[in-house]
Amino acid sequence: MRRSDALGSLFAASDSAAAYYTRFETHDRYADWFGWVGTALVLSGFVGDLAGGGGIFSRTYLLYGAGLAVTWGVALPAERRASTDLSNAIWWYNQSLAGPPRP
Repeated sequence: MRRSDALGSLFAASDSAAAYYTRFETHDRYADWFGWVGTALVLSGFVGDLAGGGGIFSRTYLLYGAGLAVTWGVALPAERRASTDLSNAIWWYNQSLAGPPRP
């Protein structure tokens, strides 16, 4: 799911849905940014290996490790949090459509 102004205006119908959608946008931005950083680090390590990295103790393995750490340690948890926030926003939006509980 991608961020969009149309979804933002849709979730504005409920305060809780709007709050969770705002959190979704923030976490999704973090996940995108750190995902690109992790990918760039892994690709830098790959290019370093192609250029003759220098054996098993080369510095390119640091780039691989840093790229995987950023991707798995930061980007994936942020993406998971964004998914949970979007799910909560949808739930609160649907709850606002259902109205108050009946006795």
